[in-house]
Amino acid sequence: AGNVGFHLYEQSPGGWRRLNERLIPSHRANSTVPQQYSYEAPTAGKWFQIADVDLYGHEQRHDPFQLGEEPRA
Repeated sequence: AGNVGFHLYEQSPGGWRRLNERLIPSHRANSTVPQQYSYEAPTAGKWFQIADVDLYGHEQRHDPFQLGEEPRA
């Protein structure tokens, strides 16, 4: 709850790099019901992270995942 959007990161040789320039907005800011999202970005990355962004701009990063995997909460 309190989630207003997401950032998507890829693992690069220099560390984690954010792929999206702007916040990917939540479909529903205070929903506890799972939502489906998709995002396309030009990347050669193999590992990714999703970060929830709350109303105050704080990020909560989730475990890294590879394409085709379901991200873990």
